[in-house]
Amino acid sequence: MGNSKIIYIYTINSPFARADIEMISTEYIVKEYGFYPPRKILTPFSFILQFFYLIFNSCQTTMYICMSGGYHSFLPVIFAKLLKKKCVIIAGGTDCVSFPSIDCGNFKGGMIAKLTKWSFQYCSMILPVHKNLMGYRYTYYDYDYEFQGLKSFITNLNTPFREINYGFDPDNWIESKGKIKNSFITVAAGFQNHKRAKLKGIDLIFEIAPLFPEANFTLIGCPDGYKLPVQSGNITTYSFITRDQLKSLFNSHEFCIQVSISEGFPNAICEAMLCGCIPIGSAVGGMEDIIGDTGFILHKRDIEQFKRIISESLICDKKSLSQKASERIKSKYPKDLRKKQLLNLINSMILKS
Repeated sequence: MGNSKIIYIYTINSPFARADIEMISTEYIVKEYGFYPPRKILTPFSFILQFFYLIFNSCQTTMYICMSGGYHSFLPVIFAKLLKKKCVIIAGGTDCVSFPSIDCGNFKGGMIAKLTKWSFQYCSMILPVHKNLMGYRYTYYDYDYEFQGLKSFITNLNTPFREINYGFDPDNWIESKGKIKNSFITVAAGFQNHKRAKLKGIDLIFEIAPLFPEANFTLIGCPDGYKLPVQSGNITTYSFITRDQLKSLFNSHEFCIQVSISEGFPNAICEAMLCGCIPIGSAVGGMEDIIGDTGFILHKRDIEQFKRIISESLICDKKSLSQKASERIKSKYPKDLRKKQLLNLINSMILKS
């Protein structure tokens, strides 16, 4: 297998893409390709660049792996079909949903919806990071579709799929540090955009913080110079921070909040749980499976329900839930399990080709 070459295509050079490349590189030669149109209007130019890259690099390629479906996955799927090779798409979240009211999701319309649909229809295998990305009844936010996931937007989707959850290395996150009493942390980049803030539930935190002056709320991803829509002395914001700084902040907070309208398999809440943060999450995507009985689920995007959950969290058995949260991620979603499942799947597909 060591001489087999895999091209791994992504649109964001994210930590989980880097982790996958590192895992796959233990058994295969991996060439990575970033599909980065600087502006939407320049997307056709990115297609041309990708086309020539695939022309010059597909000869020795055994498989294409795309992190999510979209513009960047269409040509790899076409090349795989023409050259009788394999193309796998890792379904991650935004590529599987549609929330037109907040301009979120590949299936909200336009060319991105068509290319995403065709990619998932004609690829060799879909690897959702959580099974709900293939389809589930959505009840958290009432303004868009009742059903979300690929099968809700692609009629008669027959492409085989296999759920492979993200995996995490506890050694990269856990450190011994005292927790600040009644402290909540949220990670959400780009929330200066009001639709992005709503998507990530930041607007709910702005509403709830003034109601709990005895607590403090830390927001990661707030751009420098951003003026908060509320004047509340218990909100602290950070813009860019390093991974070590994030680990330190997770380890000093009691709770992690992620009440997004849409998520696939959110990494931030898993990493926070490894650091002993008690999770508070919305009933979307894989969130309920991640949290289990270790924290709190917001079943409806409703400020009164959210208020009740925050009240309950302040008087819960924090020590017990903190330990359970950390153990749940360590036991249920270890990095080695994703590596084993991913490599076993790639091996079997290459042997059959």
